[in-house]
Amino acid sequence: MKHVDVSTMSIPEIVDRILELEASAGNRKSMDLWRWERPLPVPHFHGVPRPGTLAFTVGIEMPMWAELLGFDLMAFYNIPEVYYEDTLKIKLYRYLYIKDDTPLTKDIVIWPGAGFEESIFGLEQVYTPDADPWVGKSTLLEKRSDLLTMEKPDFYESGYMPQLHSFYDSIGKMARQHGMNVVFPFWQKGPFGIALRLRGVTNLFMDMITAPSFVRDLMDFLSFSRQEWTKERANFLGTTIEKGDLINDDVDSTMISPEFYEQFILPYEKQLSSFHGGIRYWHSCANVSSFYGLICNIDNIGLLDVGPWSDVKQALQATQGIIPLEIRLHPKKVNIYTATDESIRNAVNYHIKCCKEFDGDFCMRVGGLSQFSGLAQSINSIKRFLAIARGSANTVGLNP
Repeated sequence: MKHVDVSTMSIPEIVDRILELEASAGNRKSMDLWRWERPLPVPHFHGVPRPGTLAFTVGIEMPMWAELLGFDLMAFYNIPEVYYEDTLKIKLYRYLYIKDDTPLTKDIVIWPGAGFEESIFGLEQVYTPDADPWVGKSTLLEKRSDLLTMEKPDFYESGYMPQLHSFYDSIGKMARQHGMNVVFPFWQKGPFGIALRLRGVTNLFMDMITAPSFVRDLMDFLSFSRQEWTKERANFLGTTIEKGDLINDDVDSTMISPEFYEQFILPYEKQLSSFHGGIRYWHSCANVSSFYGLICNIDNIGLLDVGPWSDVKQALQATQGIIPLEIRLHPKKVNIYTATDESIRNAVNYHIKCCKEFDGDFCMRVGGLSQFSGLAQSINSIKRFLAIARGSANTVGLNP
């Protein structure tokens, strides 16, 4: 295949190529690895695997994409036309040259970056030229009594929402002209992570011990706010309530005990699952091995994250193979930039063996990828990992 410099292509050229490839047999093969419930954003694809398959995805972080394709992150997150063009470039480059199992779709999912949910409560969302946005260091609930005057976010006016609606309108006009589809973002972050930002880590942990009723009131307020925002989203789009995600990087067994998870977090996650009709993806980058038995009390989880510091065997013992798993390989045990072929193969084979013992559905992912030792060498290392991992899958009869 002739190499195409995606970074220099015009929007019409990129769209034409995406539409051609989206309908191709190769892309249909990728699509068939996943169950489809809704569009997912470009940088962080977390699909639910189909039975009997093993899909591999890689998570390249936005700063690396920006360097690879020559765009500015400040402009990307603040100018709709830039966001649209560079999202198209990422989609096409990934399909042509990374070649993981992320399918190519017509969807442009608006992803405001980390800190979006906190911003609509009034916290600052910080933008920098060389990193994804994040949450400012200030807190809003200096005193517990501040919760009494806090109002639920306004779907149109709070925090980032006016800019988000502007993005949606502008990108929607461009996408419809090109036969593409724009997707309004979802509220993904779980209530505990937002509570930590609003109250402050030290304060909230002290509250759990000295003022548990306040913590429950705060979690109730955050769960209610998400439900009201989600209802407004559905009304705005003319759709029904969809399955929700719980992105829970602050749910961490090194910070909280299973007892505190069960008391202060699990009831509100169950509440949100009931509201959404299920949790499409439960995620935490932290070690949640000791929580898996409790997490399984949440009804209708579509995909359960087994992060790099969590134990796949404990996840499988808790789920008994019933809940599909996304296994994210440990970056120190499988450092794709420096690992030998054998160590990659051994790690992949170990997880395959564990999952096959429980006859569960699973996929594998390496995420958080950034440049390691030169851009070209980093990309080649990612491709090497995918080639070795797929070889292991084929050896045991998955994805023949």
